[in-house]
Amino acid sequence: MNNSIELPKRNPLVLTAYAVAIIGMLGFMVWVIWPYSYEEEKPNLHASHANPVHIATTSVPGRSVYREPVTIVGSSQWIELKGDSRQQIDASWRRFAGRDLAAELYVRDALRVYAVYHRYDAARNRVLLTLGYPVPPQQILPRETQAILIEAGDYLQHPGGEVLRAWEDAGLADRLKYVADLEEYQLDPGFNVITQTAFVAMK
Repeated sequence: MNNSIELPKRNPLVLTAYAVAIIGMLGFMVWVIWPYSYEEEKPNLHASHANPVHIATTSVPGRSVYREPVTIVGSSQWIELKGDSRQQIDASWRRFAGRDLAAELYVRDALRVYAVYHRYDAARNRVLLTLGYPVPPQQILPRETQAILIEAGDYLQHPGGEVLRAWEDAGLADRLKYVADLEEYQLDPGFNVITQTAFVAMK
């Protein structure tokens, strides 16, 4: 007598369906994981970024300089990088020009203005622009202003340059911090640019 147990035969259709399901699941996992990158997030700039005060810019490479810490107090506006950033920056400068913030801060040189790009928001692809003046750390803030500490460290100095253009430079992507970078303007009494220099923080 044969007491062995005979296992049921496998249905080819069931095996085929199982294999298709496994392949489909693996494909879905690859599709979900593939788009993500573990590299440092960089600003995604799609619009042109001409200077709001229309000074000609240069592509001459900058040089590394060390800057001491400085506190900038000014008025701020979010710049949507996926939109027309030039128009937004121009509007921010017009609002700044219409307010005598230098008098409110008791600034001696009202014609030396700083534009600080900070708080980059990768999720919404935007950056906060603050236009203002350097002040002592204990300065009392006027209404609707904020203080930004520009940390000490090495900066790429670019005469005639712009922060957003530096951020667009693929050759600098692994060298920059993307934390708080600034442009320094020297204006004439008519609010026209005499000189402009960009400083971007380096790792």
